[in-house]
Amino acid sequence: MIRMPTEPTSAIPATPRPTKFSLAANYDPELIPALAAYPVDEVYGKFPTDGVSGGRPP
Repeated sequence: MIRMPTEPTSAIPATPRPTKFSLAANYDPELIPALAAYPVDEVYGKFPTDGVSGGRPP
């Protein structure tokens, strides 16, 4: 059995970082203003028709 340390060690410094979210787009015009109060770092998605191929389904 491998035991995991329960106390923080100096080998792995704990650096607090702000939480950031990546959110899928739903193309609702009210989405961006509604997200202003949350730590959303990016919104991603693919338009149904955009003339450019991509790795996501429309």
